[in-house]
Amino acid sequence: MKKLFLLILFSISFLSLTSCDINIDFNNFFNSNDIDEDNFDNEKNLELDNLIKTCDHNFNDEICTICKTIKNEYIFNLYGNDTIIYTNEMENPYNIDLDEYGNNVHAVFYEPIFKGDSYKNINKNKFYNEYEKSKSYEDSYYRSLNGIMSGDISIQQYLPGDSGIKKDDIYIKCSDAYYVLDTFGNYIAYIINDLNFDYDIIYYGGAYTSLNEVCAYLLAFGEVPINSNYDKNDGVEESISKWGKYGRVNIDYFSGNTKSFPYEPLLPKVKLIKYTETDFGTSGGYINESISKKYEQKTYNNGLNISRGAARLCFVSDSKIKNIDERYVFYTYNHYNDFQQYLNYNDGFGLRFGNESAGNQYCSSRSDFEISALYNPTEYANVYNMSLKELIS
Repeated sequence: MKKLFLLILFSISFLSLTSCDINIDFNNFFNSNDIDEDNFDNEKNLELDNLIKTCDHNFNDEICTICKTIKNEYIFNLYGNDTIIYTNEMENPYNIDLDEYGNNVHAVFYEPIFKGDSYKNINKNKFYNEYEKSKSYEDSYYRSLNGIMSGDISIQQYLPGDSGIKKDDIYIKCSDAYYVLDTFGNYIAYIINDLNFDYDIIYYGGAYTSLNEVCAYLLAFGEVPINSNYDKNDGVEESISKWGKYGRVNIDYFSGNTKSFPYEPLLPKVKLIKYTETDFGTSGGYINESISKKYEQKTYNNGLNISRGAARLCFVSDSKIKNIDERYVFYTYNHYNDFQQYLNYNDGFGLRFGNESAGNQYCSSRSDFEISALYNPTEYANVYNMSLKELIS
């Protein structure tokens, strides 16, 4: 924390020469003598929040020094103060072409060091009673070997948060991609963008169930988390056996066949690139009196069996596409009737589009649509791609 405050002090000194108008009591901000040790971080975080809100981020070429400092500090805390964060414009000693990963990539290179499996024969009930998310790639790796989660295990609702940012009434997708790679360019981790600077990290090969983490995983890596990598028919028992109530299923090809399913909206480039669908496990189901009971409100996985419900994630899984800017992730809460795009930041989801969004009743077949539909499904609306610098300005 002290390092962060020194960096912020330097940032504020620099900002005083710019157009950012900072109004803060420095003595109060940096004086911790009267603050209870247990509440120290909370007190400073409140001050930091206020500091961020007073900055207008008005820089011509660089992201606001305060905001950049906060994200870099998060990376330094994970990988050390001497960590170099490479960008597309920088040469790196491993000759990895970062343009293959995206147009606005920030990359840290890291070689894992495995020191042994501390999770073998662990008491899972005790582990989950004292649960903390994984804090390293190596830790996540050993957790996955033993069927243990790495990410947020809170209960998930079936509708996503609606805090996508818009400009001129068009939703914005964040173009920043913060990767951790090994020296051969293989995935190690991805840092999830957050407009409130509450960053989080997901590890390649880790187990995840929360909407933000799973969507970020699908977008960053182009494949499902390890606890979802099970067939929807033959893999249910195996998924529950290894992961308990955190097991997920379904790694099917998503055709986007709107001729056979005219109530489904057309996803972008679905005829040209490969999409895969996977289940999203929620605490409840889609509520609509006209649909069948298989979508009634049930827990997705109770540890004994799986009730798949109507929530799905459809994402670009084409092995030829590595560039994150060319990947898409869509969430459907009502079994392909409507979709929302994940916008590459926490709780960032785009405009809902599709059959019910057009004013039609829920449909589960072509005949349903032909009998009841009054309108064509609303279409996918393109989004703006913007850097974090532009998003927070």
